[in-house]
Amino acid sequence: MPVDTATTEAAADRRWAAAVHRTPCPPVRDLIGSDDVAAAYAVASRNVARRLASGATRVGRKIGLTSEAVQRQLGVGTPDFGALLDDMVVRSAPARSSSPARSDPWPSSARATSSRRRSPASDPCV
Repeated sequence: MPVDTATTEAAADRRWAAAVHRTPCPPVRDLIGSDDVAAAYAVASRNVARRLASGATRVGRKIGLTSEAVQRQLGVGTPDFGALLDDMVVRSAPARSSSPARSDPWPSSARATSSRRRSPASDPCV
């Protein structure tokens, strides 16, 4: 059964308050359930919208859980998607000379993509 808007707002409010006050909050699964992916993305999208309204700028997208092995380990069947905002970007980082086999310090799943690119239709954080 889909979660109603008031419940989604309550979950978003709980997470927003925790972020603003820099305090942990209980999981929102007591409000939206533990397997309603659409509700979870609605909560995330609501708080991204709040961040954008507060002056943040979207600079890209992120995707996680791209490894099938990690998906199996965590009991999920698909990658997850999100927005990258300007205050999430590390503008410069020291060279990582200690790992010559890997010159890229960022895993491929964490690279920001251009915000001008069209996101997949399934990306609810557009």
